Amino acid sequence: MHRAVERGMALRDSDELYKYVSIDEKAISRGHEYASILSDELSGIVIEVSKGRTKESVDNLCIKGLSEEQRGAVERICTDMWDPYIYAAKIIEKSETEKSKVIELRNR
Repeated sequence: MHRAVERGMALRDSDELYKYVSIDEKAISRGHEYASILSDELSGIVIEVSKGRTKESVDNLCIKGLSEEQRGAVERICTDMWDPYIYAAKIIEKSETEKSKVIELRNR
């Protein structure tokens, strides 16, 4: 898995603006060890990876993985309803009155 992530991250352009992003987790070993992954929905390019699926790890994804300009360009976020990922969506979509409360949690 490490090589695949490295290949994906090598393909990314640090200045590219992403319209559609995805946040998901991947089990990295048996048990309950995870990595959180921020990727571009259109190309599948891995933007950032962070160990764990906690609020701190997704904070790292959003702040380290996307510049302020890139966060402002995001139009849609695809994610699980896991609390830290909802928190990440709010970080990314903070402008425009939290973009209608993250589109009312994507119309539930």
